[in-house]
Amino acid sequence: MRASHLREYRTSEISIMKQISDMLERTADGAMLVNEDGTVTLWNKAAERLLGFLAQDVIGRPFLLDGCEHRPGAREEA
Repeated sequence: MRASHLREYRTSEISIMKQISDMLERTADGAMLVNEDGTVTLWNKAAERLLGFLAQDVIGRPFLLDGCEHRPGAREEA
């Protein structure tokens, strides 16, 4: 691929990710994303209202729900 195609692809990818992020923030549904390691990477305003935890307090931390760990050992790390 030529450099110009790579730039166009990357610009398009960034634009799509921004649109998805904006959509998740505007939805009335609680949305959270957890990566393959079990770490919270997104927590929208509706999730804050519904679950009572601020995004700043959960993003970057292991995802735990009612004592059910997403992965073994997560509780010890929390």
